[in-house]
Amino acid sequence: MPKISVIMPVYNNEKYLADSIENILKQSFSDFELICIDDGSTDKSLDIMKLYALKDKRIVVLSQKNQGVGYARNKAIQAAKGEWLAFCDGDDLVPQSAYEYMYKASADVDVVVGEYMEIDDMGKELYLKCRHKHKTNNFYAIFMSPCVWNKLIRRDFLLKHEIFFPELLLGEDVVFLGEIAKNTPRVRTIGRCCYKHCNRFQTNSISLTHKYDYIHFEAYVRCRVLLLEICWENAHIKEAYNYVCYEMMIPLLECIYRIQDFEEKNKAFELLKNYLEYFAWKNEEERFVQIFGVSHKRFEEMDAYEYFTSTKIFDHAEIVLKQYEAGTIGASYIVKYAKAWLKHKLKSNVKGLLRDSENGV
Repeated sequence: MPKISVIMPVYNNEKYLADSIENILKQSFSDFELICIDDGSTDKSLDIMKLYALKDKRIVVLSQKNQGVGYARNKAIQAAKGEWLAFCDGDDLVPQSAYEYMYKASADVDVVVGEYMEIDDMGKELYLKCRHKHKTNNFYAIFMSPCVWNKLIRRDFLLKHEIFFPELLLGEDVVFLGEIAKNTPRVRTIGRCCYKHCNRFQTNSISLTHKYDYIHFEAYVRCRVLLLEICWENAHIKEAYNYVCYEMMIPLLECIYRIQDFEEKNKAFELLKNYLEYFAWKNEEERFVQIFGVSHKRFEEMDAYEYFTSTKIFDHAEIVLKQYEAGTIGASYIVKYAKAWLKHKLKSNVKGLLRDSENGV
């Protein structure tokens, strides 16, 4: 039986899949199986997986109709034979000695958490994430990075507590990790990069507007609500509350900010107001102002347009410039950002002219 089962869900990754598989096969730790599960790809991904399975007996190929990454991972968890589970997407990379170091740190724990690196399409290292500050608080150790890529998880722990990925549009990692945290696992963190996540937006301007609409915003909110519900009667409710309330709030605001459709933006803004009722802001006015830039009462009176134009909470030009100066993004991204911004402004101006003409202005 292999020590580690590496689970790789794949959907239309033919461009990057071979590199990802080759990368796993070159691990210094060799006692693993690689379960590649195709989620109904319409490109040549399945053919690539089958070809590699013929070359290396450690590769197991599964396939299903398109049902989402959560369903695919659950199917692989059931089929896995390893004592430990690791997860890798079909377009990412794993440092050569990552599994070796994680396995060495796995004695007497249920979860091993490493650091991970953001890289661009060319493999350039952008910045290291998940520098461990919480070595004794298991909830924060797990949620220093709300993703499964950089973790080694004991399979028996998941099966014992019947923990599987929810079938959500997005945010399945957050809910999955919430279920793990709820059951008080033994956690060990290691100060070593154990995963390289390819940030496609660095060289692909499509991601500047990708997944920013009401449907995806609603899914973002849903996964946060589920996390709170999971931990509500658990010892980690205080940590979960603080994490969802404070650390996960800005991404919600940014999602609304980047929704281009005016009606969807306002609809999402109203949903955010309803979502905020989960939290007790009465004695947290100073914290509310720190997060939102206005008082709670003023926030409730505003619509999305008034809020974002008056608070200027997301001055993306300034943010992009600071990231460029810090060396976390390259000049090519500046060009992509400028083009996307110009396209957005042109579309906004056209919509404004159409509204004016309809109103007889």
